[in-house]
Amino acid sequence: MKPIYKNNELDGKASEFDPAGTLISFTTYKAGVKEGPAELFHRNGKSALKLTFKKDKREGLSQQFYPTGKLYKEVTFINDLKEGEEKSFFEDGRLNSVYRYKKGELEGLAQHWSQTGVLIFEASYKKGEQHGKFVKFYDNGNPRLEQTYVEGKLDGIKKSWDTNGNLTEMLYKNGVKVK
Repeated sequence: MKPIYKNNELDGKASEFDPAGTLISFTTYKAGVKEGPAELFHRNGKSALKLTFKKDKREGLSQQFYPTGKLYKEVTFINDLKEGEEKSFFEDGRLNSVYRYKKGELEGLAQHWSQTGVLIFEASYKKGEQHGKFVKFYDNGNPRLEQTYVEGKLDGIKKSWDTNGNLTEMLYKNGVKVK
């Protein structure tokens, strides 16, 4: 499908095809500006990415998909900035990670799980910087690392455990190792 022009500007659905004629993507335009749905496709024809534009900026729910068609990741945009939870999933549908955003910056708790459902790490963010407790775990669920951040800098006791459970502690103040 050839793009539609109105007053010498893209207006309508503009599609892109590979040399074999298979649809690669489409984007909707209004008066030369991205406005409305857009979609990118895997080589097998299934959706790879679905999103919506408003005045050339991402707006609303954006979803990415595995080549199988299963949901990989979703996040909401407001005025081209991530807002709320960004979730990613394993191909079997189980939750892989959750990151929270406010006006495009990480804000609040971020969590990531292994394919077996074990929590791998948990981190807190404030205005895009790590702020608060960060914990990391081994695949068996045992603690690996525990530390605290203040405005993106290590602050307090950093605890590390080896695979045998032996603990090592270091003290940080304002991002600098004290002892």
